Amino acid sequence: MRILIVGAGDVGKRLTKILTKGGNEVVVIDRDKRACDIVAGETDALVLNREATDLNVYEEIEIDKFDIVLALTNRDEVNLFVCMVAKNYGVPRIISLVEDEKIAEFMSGLGVEKPLCKPKLVANTLSNIIEGRRGVAEIFEVEKGSFKIVAVDIGEHIVGKTLRELNIPLRAKIISVFNGEEFIDPDPDYTLKYGDMVIALVHVDDIRRLEDTLR
Repeated sequence: MRILIVGAGDVGKRLTKILTKGGNEVVVIDRDKRACDIVAGETDALVLNREATDLNVYEEIEIDKFDIVLALTNRDEVNLFVCMVAKNYGVPRIISLVEDEKIAEFMSGLGVEKPLCKPKLVANTLSNIIEGRRGVAEIFEVEKGSFKIVAVDIGEHIVGKTLRELNIPLRAKIISVFNGEEFIDPDPDYTLKYGDMVIALVHVDDIRRLEDTLR
């Protein structure tokens, strides 16, 4: 697949690593040169140090030929702009992070497949914990449905453990950890804390195993 990721922060960087290793053609755009240099040095993606609001860059990369566009910056207005550009060029799948619920609703009306409202995601997860439901939220599918990116609220039994100590399935990869305020790019020695939510790419057949490990 041809995938455009706008935003080379923690989530964008981790996702780029996974998707390029899976054989996908990935292009990354970010205005932060340091972030771009890191992603370019650690992946095979084409990384462009450009402003996400520069329309010319989308014409240069021929955005209309991409299968998926992911807007993953930390600015709602930029993510909304990216979604509108992708929609205008007929990109079949558009996914975005967003903080403001009203903007998330607008994105849904625009045709964004998954406007991931971080506060709402956290609230829903906490509600699941309180009401005893499964604390696994499926975010979106990749690789024609064989893999999903999921968010899992961790159980008390793994608080204090490092990611290195977790026995996660072979077909699962932790992308990031959300601590309620920000996404963290976790190294293997990251120590899980109470309230952390793990974002992971996992094969559909291993979702339950991942849940059992983390919850």
